Amino acid sequence: MANSAELMNRHGAVKLLYIDDDVLGLKSLTVLMQTLGYQIECAESAAAGLEMIRQEKYDLVLTDMNMPGMNGLRLTQEVKTIAPNTPVIVITGSIDAQHSDQAVDGPDCVLVKPLDLQEFSGQLNRLLNREPTRERH
Repeated sequence: MANSAELMNRHGAVKLLYIDDDVLGLKSLTVLMQTLGYQIECAESAAAGLEMIRQEKYDLVLTDMNMPGMNGLRLTQEVKTIAPNTPVIVITGSIDAQHSDQAVDGPDCVLVKPLDLQEFSGQLNRLLNREPTRERH
């Protein structure tokens, strides 16, 4: 299995989209991803993120669960309609029973805040390498 740095060396920059209405969270994860060598673009709403997905191809989409207008699970359904092969990671503060059941049919991975960087990196590598199995963490 190749790690994300090897993927970038083989295929050019890995292009990510991060969608989150929390500007501080958006900036924090963006800086982290840029430091790790990813090319990342951001959207501050689900609508803006969906428009970006309609216009460009992304290797992976990250989104917050709780956003006004459209939550991360509904957003995932829309992403999968527009770009069915694009993996989606939903990041949430907690998983309740309702979201847990829905998450199995939507995102490729659900991660709970605060993010464990090793786990986060492992999930990115798994999804960017197109390894199967949807997981909740």
